[in-house]
Amino acid sequence: MTPQTILITGATDGLGRALADRFAQSGARLIIHGRSKRRCHEVAQEVSKASGNSQLEICVADFSRLRDVFAMIDQLRALTPTIDLLINNAGIGVEQARTITEDGYESVLQVNYLATYALSLGLAPAIKRACGRVVCVSSMSQAPIDFQDPQYENGWEGPQAYGRSKWAQVAFAAGMAARGGANAPSICSLHPGSFMPTKLVLGKYPVMDSLETGVETVWRVAHQSVSPDTNGMYFDQHGIALAIPEAYDASVQGKLLDLSAQLISKVPGNEIVGHWRDVLDSRAHRVAADTRK
Repeated sequence: MTPQTILITGATDGLGRALADRFAQSGARLIIHGRSKRRCHEVAQEVSKASGNSQLEICVADFSRLRDVFAMIDQLRALTPTIDLLINNAGIGVEQARTITEDGYESVLQVNYLATYALSLGLAPAIKRACGRVVCVSSMSQAPIDFQDPQYENGWEGPQAYGRSKWAQVAFAAGMAARGGANAPSICSLHPGSFMPTKLVLGKYPVMDSLETGVETVWRVAHQSVSPDTNGMYFDQHGIALAIPEAYDASVQGKLLDLSAQLISKVPGNEIVGHWRDVLDSRAHRVAADTRK
């Protein structure tokens, strides 16, 4: 039996590192993503030694540079024709000050959401070919994007910026499921646990949930059967959960998909995101037009 191919972003630390151990033990062909080539190699060696699984590969990209994300898509397309599971785990936490990336975008929005959007759409054909799925590791901390100020130039606050980026992941998953149709891969989002002992939490907030809680949540959601009723849903450790209402609003989803396509299209190399960006963007425009009638 051919092993599953699983890509975990942000797999060199925290929850992603723990997920790498768990999925490697299952015998999967694992692709470990991180920002540092050295660290990716170290983690691959550690995970391989602990699990006895030699089917580990690495992929290096800094999500604060969308060109890196586009190059990562190109590399993965050459590496494997199919991907059974994409776990969008990479991200940054509550920052102390507003910064912008070299692409000109608010950093938390780009790293936590735009990279997820681009990677999910760019790899959608390989995921669909495997009848696979996309899992977006979000958070219960959610705040809708202000589409009048999507780059959060006015009144920036760290917790709110984080919440906006995590809400965008939830709304994107719901919107892709609603608009993607039968040819799109299944997708969902989840809250893995609260204040787990990761570098985003330690020394800043009291630890509440263990890494094992997060691993079990992702594992369960990744392996549960998908139906039209659950595709695009938001989960927590107890099952299907409720995100904030704006995540389910079709017109708001359309605005988010429209914004995402516009932002991505301004960065050279965006063509590799390709077909699904155009499909979702055009359907988002149709939903917006229908809503105005």
